[in-house]
Amino acid sequence: MCSSHYLGHTSRARQAAPTEITLDQLVITGERRTPLYLAPGVTHTTLSNSELNGEAVAAAVYLDAESAFNTLRDNFIHTTRYKAHWYSSPRELISVDCSSYNAIINNRFSALSSGGIYLYRNCGLKGVVRHARPYGNQIINNVFYYKSYSGLKPAV
Repeated sequence: MCSSHYLGHTSRARQAAPTEITLDQLVITGERRTPLYLAPGVTHTTLSNSELNGEAVAAAVYLDAESAFNTLRDNFIHTTRYKAHWYSSPRELISVDCSSYNAIINNRFSALSSGGIYLYRNCGLKGVVRHARPYGNQIINNVFYYKSYSGLKPAV
């Protein structure tokens, strides 16, 4: 049976996942895939002083369930997202999906036609139960560059 069906899933996921990773001064170019995906349970990972560009069918950064205490600081994120057949519309730049206590600080965002930073609690896929909530996240001093804005896809 899937671990998510039992109490203690969040701590098990975090103990099994990568932790304390620093990604600094990188240029990450998306070619259809999500340029930065932090899998379930990933903790204490930092992306700093970097650029995410190119294009993706999903978000430019995806913080998956049970991940926590990650930092995005001083980055330029401008990955173009486009609609894929499994999504009803292009995705936001950053998806915080049941990920908690993250810090998103001093970043610059453009290519915002589909939204900026979205926090949500997904219902889970393929029978996986979501235990964590998008709780305790800090979004501080970020700059969102819009060429124009219609009010349909907010920055946060």
